[in-house]
Amino acid sequence: MGFKDKLKNSFESVSDKLQTMSSSLTKVIKSAKDSSKSHEKLSEDKKEEATALKILMEESSEKFKEISKPFNEIFANIEAKRLEMTQELNAQFIQPLEGLVQDWLALQDVIKEEEKAQKNHLKAKNSLEKKHQKFEKTPEKMKPGEIDNAATEVANCFDQLKIKQEEKEKVAAEYEKKKSTILSQALSDSIKIQGKFHQNVVDNLVDANEILETLNS
Repeated sequence: MGFKDKLKNSFESVSDKLQTMSSSLTKVIKSAKDSSKSHEKLSEDKKEEATALKILMEESSEKFKEISKPFNEIFANIEAKRLEMTQELNAQFIQPLEGLVQDWLALQDVIKEEEKAQKNHLKAKNSLEKKHQKFEKTPEKMKPGEIDNAATEVANCFDQLKIKQEEKEKVAAEYEKKKSTILSQALSDSIKIQGKFHQNVVDNLVDANEILETLNS
């Protein structure tokens, strides 16, 4: 395989990989945002449920009435922590990934320059081929140095293409490295944030169960 073929294959490989990165990244961001909205909706529903439950308990026996306030406060605390979790996930998971999208968009400018260089190279090659055909059919119509000038243009365009290709691969590699660092940190933060919330839920439910046990004391 010649250098030109390797150059083309490398371009296609990097481009395909970048497209996959962008698609996966935007899907993760959308899913995370949808999840946050679901938590916010669930929190609103749970608040309404807790309010109705408090009223129901107050309308029941005296013992239920006594525990209704602390019982309600427990579930209010859970929902406050749920909203806190969504805010932290937005700041420490979603926003860093959205920053990567901006980096990816900036990379597209570099890719467009490489694509432009590819088109210029192809155009120069086609022009040289036509001049060779013209020389074979009507050599008397050829201008002095016409083929040499066209060949020089092909070489210049190819050199420019090499520069743009190498630049794109460099920027793409930098982007991938940054993506790996940010994704690793964002995932770590996400796990800690969600773990903290779920531990809070468990702790609060234990407290709620202890309050309910006082009904039988």
